[in-house]
Amino acid sequence: MQPIPLPVDDVVGEVQAALKGHATLVVSAPPGSGKTTRIPPAVSSVVDGRVLLLQPRRVAARSCAQRIAAEQGTAVGERVGHWVRFDKRFSSNTEIVVLTEGILTRMLQADPFLDGIGAVILDEFHERSVHSDLALAMVAEIIRDARPDLKLIVMSATLDAEPVVAFLGGPERCPVVTAQGRRFSVEVHHESRNDQRLDAHIAQTIRRAAHDDPDGHVLAFLPGAGEIDRVQQRLSDLPRVFPLHGRLSAAKQDDAIRPSKQQKIVLATNIAETSLTIDGVTTVIDSGVARRPRFDPRLGFERLETVPISLASAEQRAGRAGRTRPGRCIRLWSQAEHNRRDSHDASAVSLVDLTATALNLCAWGTHPDQFEWFERPPQSALQYGMNLLEQLGAIHNGTVTKTGTELARLPLHPRLGQVVREGARLGVLPSAAAAAALASERDPWANEDGADLLTRLDWLESNARTGANPRALAAVRSVRDDLVRIGRSMNLKGGSGGETAEARTVQALLAGFPDRVGHRRSVTGRSVLLANGSGVDLAHGLNCGEWLIAITLTAGTRGRAPLIRSAASIEASILESDWVNECAFDRDREAVVQRRVKRWGAIVLKEQPSTDRASAEAVAEALSEAAHAHADRLFPETGHYGRLLSRMRFAQSVTPTEPWPDWINSPQTLIDQWCMGRRSFNELQKMDKSADLLGRLPYSLRSHLDRCAPDTMKVPSGAHIKLDYPPSKPPVLAARIQQLFGMMATPKLGGTPITVHLLAPNNRPAQVTQDLASFWASTYADVRKDLRGRYPKHSWPEDPSQAIPENRPKRRR
Repeated sequence: MQPIPLPVDDVVGEVQAALKGHATLVVSAPPGSGKTTRIPPAVSSVVDGRVLLLQPRRVAARSCAQRIAAEQGTAVGERVGHWVRFDKRFSSNTEIVVLTEGILTRMLQADPFLDGIGAVILDEFHERSVHSDLALAMVAEIIRDARPDLKLIVMSATLDAEPVVAFLGGPERCPVVTAQGRRFSVEVHHESRNDQRLDAHIAQTIRRAAHDDPDGHVLAFLPGAGEIDRVQQRLSDLPRVFPLHGRLSAAKQDDAIRPSKQQKIVLATNIAETSLTIDGVTTVIDSGVARRPRFDPRLGFERLETVPISLASAEQRAGRAGRTRPGRCIRLWSQAEHNRRDSHDASAVSLVDLTATALNLCAWGTHPDQFEWFERPPQSALQYGMNLLEQLGAIHNGTVTKTGTELARLPLHPRLGQVVREGARLGVLPSAAAAAALASERDPWANEDGADLLTRLDWLESNARTGANPRALAAVRSVRDDLVRIGRSMNLKGGSGGETAEARTVQALLAGFPDRVGHRRSVTGRSVLLANGSGVDLAHGLNCGEWLIAITLTAGTRGRAPLIRSAASIEASILESDWVNECAFDRDREAVVQRRVKRWGAIVLKEQPSTDRASAEAVAEALSEAAHAHADRLFPETGHYGRLLSRMRFAQSVTPTEPWPDWINSPQTLIDQWCMGRRSFNELQKMDKSADLLGRLPYSLRSHLDRCAPDTMKVPSGAHIKLDYPPSKPPVLAARIQQLFGMMATPKLGGTPITVHLLAPNNRPAQVTQDLASFWASTYADVRKDLRGRYPKHSWPEDPSQAIPENRPKRRR
């Protein structure tokens, strides 16, 4: 069958010509241009070796392979194949392999130079997954250092090409080929959301759209599987409504994608935003939101957030409606809101858990801190990943271990990989694999109260247990079976040590979640302290013992602590630890104490007094850690200390060229030094911080401070009035009017006119000004008239320039 012409066909020759003289190339082609299906075969015809086409998602990878194979006149697995998690369909003769991005990272562990690979194509790079960023940087490094013959092609529909081109060496080394846009126009309508629930509003809009255009398919974008299920229920009377999301089986996903002459309605997550082609879609209904993970390195878990999509994503979604004929896109948000949206989505590398990424880099032979990232991720997320890998035994001092090498080859997060690995070693592989599957997939018994993870393992094996979500149950069992096969391939030998199978399963869980050991703060309460130092709560209905391993965490509501959704009860006796001497901050005493402890991370297992004397440095370190957490209470910028800092900051602002110390703006940086020689909060609070700051200031700056920002100012009455130095404002002099007779011009400090508060005898401002001359000339007469009768004992001369200033009323004769 002759493929239909597509816009990208016009630039195929340009792509092939560019690859003959360059190792890298960017292809920019709007939605609907056909780049995903036409560019890989074109690249394959001009390179030596297999072509790898990377896709962000499994369903897209399988769909692309099927479409390319159909256009090439072959079946999937022959000339064109795919490789996704737990599913390979290609042979040694396959020329183009479509794979998910994480697969390439694991390929590099076994073959760091990609021998036999002629080109790597990163499709839909604008989605900026952590795997695509990593693949870009790793393949670029291979080309630079070892394989100048290897080709790297970056393709996208909405990409700003300049950053990628710059990273790959500039336009001379990395040309850009641009294809034309979609073949048919798409009319965009904005409809503000009404007060209905999202699922009700979208279902209503779908019915209207399907009625208005009965010959075209409708594609609706929703944030997640839950919303899709609810909309599908509302449309249960319609004959052809198909869900499309990552939790579905391959067969169910194929049902949604398969061409159809009858009208169908597809309810999809952003899985259908790119790469996937659903022929015949003429109406797109866009909710305008998507569910994206955000990792919290402080707590050590990812939470899903429902966020507005970017302008680029909105454009991609709308483009689905113009593939076969003119279409329309109905956006359920206003034009004004549209104009306020970000141009592109934030890159995943700044949002997700980087533990697996850090392990892949270490296994590849590069420390994450030295790696040349396309966009460097937050250091806190990288450090969290490295710390966890140390606890898992995957790395030691930044170098990958044998365990780490094995974990890097598994299609699992290192936590779950370690659970499976340890389960195989302890002879409880099926149970450990089932536990890992329950931890990674949707809970089939999400609505069941009271059962911990070990109980759910029993339910998983029991056909008599009812109440499970059948789709989720099938997914868990499928993943479990795949993990069992992987575990058996490790050929790990171990023994039971006389323990029960349940005890060994718990040990396997402990190997993967050492930082998630939890201790309930009270037997009856639901508050739990985790080994990583986080405070969390047991979710309602979850029953666990005093000690537990928290497997699944979710964010709490309305600022509350995160919730443990899934956990396994354990015995404290399995937590083996040595006695160590330590300085610790006692929160009740608010002081550093010395003790001998057995601990598991932040949890103290046993404790006894210590007769050893700790070093001054160790005491100071323990006190400093606690003091930093309570800096606002211990070191409030009030009183003499606050006034001195305000003076210093004003002097610094008017004479910025002077060598003022950095601690003036960040006095908390001195806390470590203030803690030396002290043991308690009480000692810190008693210290004379003002004297300490003045002692740190060089003599030349101290005299400069007194000139530019004096503590007091002498007024005509002879009194010395304290000055105030409010942040980012001129200094303030507050004095009674009678004290200022004869001060006809506004005084200045550091060239800045001060603000004068002229006080009535009741010490309330009668006037606030930075122009005393104007006050005396025009305003004073009105003030005098108003106050003279109320305060007759005070002097109210007609000419204040000739009056004698006074601090208090003189006796009048």
